[in-house]
Amino acid sequence: MTSETVKSGSTNQRNRSGAVFRALALSALLAGSACQTTGPPDRDDKIALGTIAGAVLGGFAGYQLFGSGNGQLISLALGAAAGSFGGYYLADHLTRQDKRAMAETEYKGLTDTPSGESVSWDNPDSGNSGEIRLLRTFLSETGQICRDYVSVVTVEGETSETPLTACQNAAGVWVRA
Repeated sequence: MTSETVKSGSTNQRNRSGAVFRALALSALLAGSACQTTGPPDRDDKIALGTIAGAVLGGFAGYQLFGSGNGQLISLALGAAAGSFGGYYLADHLTRQDKRAMAETEYKGLTDTPSGESVSWDNPDSGNSGEIRLLRTFLSETGQICRDYVSVVTVEGETSETPLTACQNAAGVWVRA
């Protein structure tokens, strides 16, 4: 083998690595743009972005760090699969328990807590917490029992307060107005 052949082989390898990286980056951009919303990202957006980021990083790491030739393609696929699972798990795990605690607390607050009082929740696994502050109970124009309240949520040290209203429907289920 001449030095020119070796040089050409390493250039092809670099070109192939660059092409794979560009393909992964383009896939991430296209997939990420499909998740854009007009407001702040919701839970589904966060899960999708976590999954995409995990897949791209896992695929890139698998391609760069393990195998050669066809082995690199297999490593890319396995790395992308493992990365997407990890990204999904982290994005979902941190919010699923919080959302459950929030919903339970909101229901308890709307159903059992007098106006002027609060009921709180805390997730020691994620460090997130919140409370429901009940402001007033009133009858709507259609005769439904309604409640004004504030949902306070602290995520990663940042607190947000959202004023909300919920009314009981005919089946007795609280529905946000």
